[in-house]
Amino acid sequence: MEVGALRELAAAAGEAAVLEHEPIALDGVAAGVTLSPADDAALAAALAVCARRGLPVLVRGGGSRLGIGNRPARAAAWLSTARLASECRVDADEGVARVGAATPLGELAAAARAAGWLSPLEPHGRGATVGGALATASAGPRALGLGRARDVALGLDVVLASGERTRCGSRVVKNVSGYDLAKLYVGSFGTLGVITAAWLRLRPRPEAERVLAAPAGADGEALALAAARAPGARAAALVDASLAGRLAPGADELLEPGAGGGIVLVELAGDAPVVEDTARALGERGARAAPAGALDALRELENDPAVAPLRFRISAPPSALARVRARLRAGGAAVVLHPGLATAFAFFALAREDEALVDAAWRSVRGALAGLDASFVLERAPAWAKSGRDVFGARTGTLPLMRALKQQFDPGAILNPGRFAGGI
Repeated sequence: MEVGALRELAAAAGEAAVLEHEPIALDGVAAGVTLSPADDAALAAALAVCARRGLPVLVRGGGSRLGIGNRPARAAAWLSTARLASECRVDADEGVARVGAATPLGELAAAARAAGWLSPLEPHGRGATVGGALATASAGPRALGLGRARDVALGLDVVLASGERTRCGSRVVKNVSGYDLAKLYVGSFGTLGVITAAWLRLRPRPEAERVLAAPAGADGEALALAAARAPGARAAALVDASLAGRLAPGADELLEPGAGGGIVLVELAGDAPVVEDTARALGERGARAAPAGALDALRELENDPAVAPLRFRISAPPSALARVRARLRAGGAAVVLHPGLATAFAFFALAREDEALVDAAWRSVRGALAGLDASFVLERAPAWAKSGRDVFGARTGTLPLMRALKQQFDPGAILNPGRFAGGI
């Protein structure tokens, strides 16, 4: 970055907000400057300079989901939200929280629990922050009961690429006219604006909790779907046999010899009578107490880069997930199904840098979804495997609208250029 631009950024956002360093690369695109504004005003001032000078930035929160997205088109600097406010104010009477984007998810969870509530956002890696979870629409196994990021974000503070500071939604749920902009920003991967704070709807702490596990057998998909639809279900997943040993000590002992079907994990939460009635019904289908920590281990497994070099997240109708799973497994994938969330994760081995292996995995996923109203995202892959591919597997019919939104919110393509679907 030229000296004049560095000086202007330092004057706008403060000397401490501009750091020169050795280039740091994301999928092969490097930048040797990090902008780290101390507050919303400094962030707005820095972005105004970037917009005026045409300096594209790569937005970074805690970095736990930084690898998700297309290869950047270009970058002049990193934009870190680490120094923004890490506030977490819980209104215990209303069941809402005002949370800064830089707040670690663990800190939010602790504050909510201390006030008698639960955080709706599950941790998804070391250093994960509220801003990153919202920007990427992160959803863990418990999203079945806790809700998805778009459902729990009541209001957002957002700084646009122009430097304009905006606010959408509020701290309470209201019937209002007009488009819910919070739902637009959540899951936009920082390409439309930088989230700096949020009002979140918290979840009540349940009277009772139970985690059960059952061998999947031949009807594993049906059992998992029935469990997801059962009263009090907060999470329900079918985990392939090849992944069962990663859940918790003793989890693989639940596998039926020779069946290879996997394990169904279910978490129940709510009023004690409801939880007990559902647990009893599932017990009649072979469910019993799961090994301690099994569901948390599943969340970590789904985000662990050591599990497999290629990880696809697939969205498909719950009624089609059994067929999708069978096709993916035939293509060499290890699969985790979340039928209540209409989601599947497919993990593919990749022993070496081989384009043919990536092409085969790509074809396997597309083939598994053929003829379905479904979509996918390649959430984990080496940089070379992303080259020439749109990891979002975007449907071409939606791209014109998405490009129009990008043009409206960020006409200079300053924020995370190229990172979103269709190279937006």
